[in-house]
Amino acid sequence: MRNPINFLSSTLRADVKVTLWLGVAFVLIMLPNIFPAFWPVYRPGLLLVALHLAGLLLLPCLFGIQVRKILLLCWPFVCAAPIAIACYLTTREQPREWFFLVVVDTNFKEASVFMPQIVSCGLLFIAMVVAYGWLMSRSAFKHLKLGPVSRTCVVICALFIPLGTLFYSNMVKVWEAEVWRVAANFPVGTIIGGLQAAHMSYQIVHRGNVAKGLVVKSTAEPPPKGKREIHVLAIGESTRASSFGLNGYARQTTPLLAAQSGLLNFHDVVAPGPATTISVPVILTSGDAASVQSSSSLPSILNVFKKFGYRTYWISTQLQHGRWDSPCSVFAKDADEAKFLSGEFSTNGKTGDEAFDTVPDSALIGAVSSVLGRGEEKVLIVLHTMGSHWVYSDRYPAEFNCFPSDPAICAAARRRATPEGNEQLRNSYDNTILFTDYVLSQLIHLLDDQGAVSSLYYVSDHGENGGDTAVEPFKHGTLTEEVMRVPMCIWLSDDYQAARPRQTSALRSHLKTPLSSDTTFHTLQDLAGLSCPLFKPQRSIANDTFQPCPRLVIDLGGHLGDYDQMIAPTGTGMKAGPP
Repeated sequence: MRNPINFLSSTLRADVKVTLWLGVAFVLIMLPNIFPAFWPVYRPGLLLVALHLAGLLLLPCLFGIQVRKILLLCWPFVCAAPIAIACYLTTREQPREWFFLVVVDTNFKEASVFMPQIVSCGLLFIAMVVAYGWLMSRSAFKHLKLGPVSRTCVVICALFIPLGTLFYSNMVKVWEAEVWRVAANFPVGTIIGGLQAAHMSYQIVHRGNVAKGLVVKSTAEPPPKGKREIHVLAIGESTRASSFGLNGYARQTTPLLAAQSGLLNFHDVVAPGPATTISVPVILTSGDAASVQSSSSLPSILNVFKKFGYRTYWISTQLQHGRWDSPCSVFAKDADEAKFLSGEFSTNGKTGDEAFDTVPDSALIGAVSSVLGRGEEKVLIVLHTMGSHWVYSDRYPAEFNCFPSDPAICAAARRRATPEGNEQLRNSYDNTILFTDYVLSQLIHLLDDQGAVSSLYYVSDHGENGGDTAVEPFKHGTLTEEVMRVPMCIWLSDDYQAARPRQTSALRSHLKTPLSSDTTFHTLQDLAGLSCPLFKPQRSIANDTFQPCPRLVIDLGGHLGDYDQMIAPTGTGMKAGPP
């Protein structure tokens, strides 16, 4: 008969060994949750969440499910882990639907900025797959069973956070926090994000009948007889408010706009999100940050104007995605006529890096002039610009290199910051705004020459971090003050101001009002004296009944918050939800 003490001792030693092997396996599976606990600073709370999620994954093993089956089912998570880590390095967030949509929406030249993360992701993928495969081939995993030590560890990991929070909260809140915790972290959060991205893509592709049955009415007197009515919405790209000369920047980057009569500049405007795929759908529809996932299924401002008899145009210097339209360029289908002046990705007759080149925004001037030359009575033109998007030096011609910068030094500085490189990046970025100033000024002159009741509404989709930002300098995608605060200005022709004094007066009264660009859909309708069932006069800054409301913003991780409560006071990123 075996000595009971020796038997218990050997059993426990074997079980401890099993527990250690399981720990190694779950480090690989949970690496996207473990990594943020140590980078860029140590946060033990995140490490506890990773242990908790590992315990939940093994919980079925307490009821007879084989451990090996659970581990084999985790193979896809191991393969996806490097992508989640690369996402975190880039955005400081776990991948959500917006991350997947941004990946689909990008091109090689844009993605090359993140080449260190991409290369690291590839190498990590190889290392993790090999390591996990080696673990699964070990004899210790073939007939693995949980013993008393490993079972105890699983129970503690699975229950210690919910039981701990139960001491100072009720069961309902504990359950809500637990659901959020699972859904916000890898791997469940990544799966949910992928499914939501697929759903949004489906909405985008099948938005052909979105305006069916939409009724649009007039709320204003028509223009004087013989006067045309022309409205232009110019959507900027990656332009931050703090670098706009009109907003008090030390450099005068907007001298032409500053001298333009009839221009109204709004000093405190925030974007709904830090990426184009979030902000542009909100600008074009009645959606906001809280309902951004449904924006792609809502009628756009193009649909509204078109229903009322306007001839609508979409003119873009960004590349069209062709078959796989992005959540932004898909709105071009709502227009009577769409032009992508830079062509489509990889189908513009060019090869290599040149396949991703875009024409300068000045190409919009000729395109708009051609449209205006048709003499149509009522016109809406939506312009989607490249603005200040990286590569900065590609956004302006050589004669606009007023703040000297070398493209080679700028490219190197984006990879590795240096004082000289940061200054050159700042110069190059400011040159893009100088060029935007020129393009907008020329567009205004074109409209002014028409002698029409006309307006030009300019707002950037989001901003860009500066060189002093601790998180992702000279990039966007993060909820920082520089990314979220955007320039916005509206030009009104003399004929417009005479024909629509109510709207003109209301706009002037809101120059310093804290605003969000999610008011654009409602304001544009008010400017044109239109109203549809989705129109809310209290959300239009061209209306006397405008009511300021919380400026909601959403990050690439799907976290929703109030800009003025969570970002503006600190100038840093928004805090997430429950721990």
